Amino acid sequence: MKRSALELSSLERLKRRGKRFSVDMGKKQWCDLWHTHFDWDGEGNSSWLARRRYLTALLTALARARLELSQWGRPYQLFAAIYPLSSGDDAIYVHTPNPNGTEFPYVHEQAERLETVPRLLMGKIPRTGYTVYAQRTSSNPCFLVVPNET
Repeated sequence: MKRSALELSSLERLKRRGKRFSVDMGKKQWCDLWHTHFDWDGEGNSSWLARRRYLTALLTALARARLELSQWGRPYQLFAAIYPLSSGDDAIYVHTPNPNGTEFPYVHEQAERLETVPRLLMGKIPRTGYTVYAQRTSSNPCFLVVPNET
């Protein structure tokens, strides 16, 4: 089955977005749980293949953000929140000390470190370099993907 030109251009745009992602802390200076979503419309919920494509873009962007922030020279937290039941809620978060008074470092309530990578994330997260947590504080549980400190 051939893909339409529209599907291919949409897929290419998604890949480019992940590969070109930048937090751009030079403009922000601080973040109060700043985040961005890659699938606002929840298209990743339409099929397993679509979900994996959005996750690939999100996790590519997470790796880029990790590299960018490691060179920033100030304290920060970086993580991805991945919601198995809602692709549109998946996001990359950046948090720093901030004038709003939001706790830094931010503590993830009831986050439990997982020994094995969940099926949804298998093959998407390197075995070293990241830790995955399960957070079960709401009706919409999520996985937190947190870069290990280097």
